[in-house]
Amino acid sequence: MVKNQIDLKKRLISEGLKIVQDKGMKNISLRQIAEKCGVTHSTPYRHFKDKNTYLAALVEQISIIFGTTMAQKVTDNMSGNAMLLQMGINFVNFAQDFPKFFDVLFLGDYVVQTKVTGHEIISDKTLPGFEEFKYAVAKLSKENNLGVDNDLQEIQLWSFIIGFALIVGKKNVVEVDSKWISKVIDEMISIYINGDKTLGEGRNEGNH
Repeated sequence: MVKNQIDLKKRLISEGLKIVQDKGMKNISLRQIAEKCGVTHSTPYRHFKDKNTYLAALVEQISIIFGTTMAQKVTDNMSGNAMLLQMGINFVNFAQDFPKFFDVLFLGDYVVQTKVTGHEIISDKTLPGFEEFKYAVAKLSKENNLGVDNDLQEIQLWSFIIGFALIVGKKNVVEVDSKWISKVIDEMISIYINGDKTLGEGRNEGNH
């Protein structure tokens, strides 16, 4: 009986994700979800306190999908540059493959906010993939002896990839191939590294 209840809860979430992926979060109706699962309209409330609790469960699952996408082809033995390049590609892939999920996490009413607290960029909710991104930034900084504080690097690079994903993430609006996307991200990282070194040299000269 318990297993059946767990399976039903998973089905309720699964059906909701299908609707979000097709039409967006604002089109979610617990009544519609119940009908798709073949249960009474009151059944979802046995598993979720209210609609907002259900929506929070959907956001959590979407975050997990995002984290899984961000981790694809990324390994610890990669350089920071290579890690960021792959994560950037993965981020854009997520925006292209799951445009409605991207909207949920980074746009609209259910956005998972990132903010700066005590010079540290954090997420106000669990966002799998975000901490790994910060790790890659720190690794890039150490390997290239960058002079900018890690919190500024995280904000600058995170802002770039979100903005880039917004531009090229809509397949039905922008026609670009994967090689071009990879080239743009790779060149941005290269410019960021070399530009930062130039800024660092300028600051050092000013201190003499």
